[in-house]
Amino acid sequence: MHLSLRHEGTLRPAVNYTRAAGRTIVWKLPVYNTVHHILTNPIYAGAYAFGRTGSRITIESGRKRIVRGLRKERSDWEVLLIDHHEGYLSWADFEGISA
Repeated sequence: MHLSLRHEGTLRPAVNYTRAAGRTIVWKLPVYNTVHHILTNPIYAGAYAFGRTGSRITIESGRKRIVRGLRKERSDWEVLLIDHHEGYLSWADFEGISA
């Protein structure tokens, strides 16, 4: 999909940060990570999800260390509302991709 979007010249919105202009939206060809994010994020399949990631706290050399952004299993998400809104992908397609 990534290569076909680039081949077709399909532009996607992206946030661009500069000191002079601050945050602006620009249209550019998608990169792999953008397409991967769309295909694996439940919001694009019309679902509301909360609690997909968590934190782990450990003690190293007597100091607290927090690791954030650890992915949880879908059964451990705090909230998952399928068909919450209209999506770009069907829920079945999303499950096939993210399985």
